[in-house]
Amino acid sequence: MVDVIVIGELMIDMIGDIPGKPLEMQTNFKRFAGGAPANFAVGVQRLGLSSGLITKVGDDFFGRYLIKTLKDEDIDISQIKKTKEYKTALAFVGLDKEKTPRFSFYRSPCADIMLNELEIEENYIKSAKLLMCGTVSLADEPARSAIFKSIEYAKKHGLQVACDPNLREDLWHFNDPREHIFKILKNTDIFLPSISEAEFITGEKGEKAIEAILGLGPTLVGITYGAEGSSILTKDRK
Repeated sequence: MVDVIVIGELMIDMIGDIPGKPLEMQTNFKRFAGGAPANFAVGVQRLGLSSGLITKVGDDFFGRYLIKTLKDEDIDISQIKKTKEYKTALAFVGLDKEKTPRFSFYRSPCADIMLNELEIEENYIKSAKLLMCGTVSLADEPARSAIFKSIEYAKKHGLQVACDPNLREDLWHFNDPREHIFKILKNTDIFLPSISEAEFITGEKGEKAIEAILGLGPTLVGITYGAEGSSILTKDRK
């Protein structure tokens, strides 16, 4: 039993060691455990709550490294599935002059995309207090259905549902992610986009985008503004 369950991608981040240089000019990369859902699970654990991750990795040395890394953080790894058929996903990362990460993904097809709804255990989910999901895995089936199945179980058993969209439009293969984001928003209590993501999802600007998000379902929206900080708005506008 854990306090917070997180579902989504777990991958290797290969980070270039020269800030301000594009990826094509990087010569050395260092390996890190990555994936926004995995990072969230680590943060929860370090803040004193217990967390578990639902995902799938390749039965390869990268997958084994990721599982060991999360185990060392005391994260529950019982729901991390392994597959011999697909490799663990990779992302190469460079930092621009403002130290903003720029990504190049190697993940289609890859292991986390192949998590399917039959691998989602209702008894595991119902024991938690909150389900957190990202949207990178929404870009492809069968992982998309697995995420929606986890949300279905969470709502059935009275969990709060949170979502950090972390939109990577280049992973959507020219499809519009908003159809699936809207479906998640209807079942989400807490939504945590950046201001640019909120504007993209709603087609509105600034405060109107935040108001529009609240009108789609969540009771709490936390907006990040990069270096300018963040704000929180609830359904009653407090």
